[in-house]
Amino acid sequence: MYGAAVEAALARAIGDQQTPYALRSDSIDELVLVTWGSSTCPEVPRSGRWLEADPPYTARFLVEFSSSTFQDTSPDEAFVHACTDDLSPGVFRVAVGDVPAGLLRVEFQEVRRVGGVDVPG
Repeated sequence: MYGAAVEAALARAIGDQQTPYALRSDSIDELVLVTWGSSTCPEVPRSGRWLEADPPYTARFLVEFSSSTFQDTSPDEAFVHACTDDLSPGVFRVAVGDVPAGLLRVEFQEVRRVGGVDVPG
């Protein structure tokens, strides 16, 4: 399944291998997502949600993703971590609930960390 997902993403990308891609999984409650990024800082799905769909789509799903350097371990870690400049696929099976039949629109939104603040209690 993973090899087929990467092949489909490559065939669809036609020169733009940085474009995320989605496929229906063999499981009715999953999507297979292919993202492109550095092998040391891959782009990974962070969250997702169903949205209202307009024709011709029967459903829309929004995936938020970011580089794996966006971590909770240290506020500064994301800014000092060096990423390699190679480009490789990351393939993820994401549980989304029942995936409706029909034409599905999957939209990708990149999120990035812009800062943080401690809020006293």
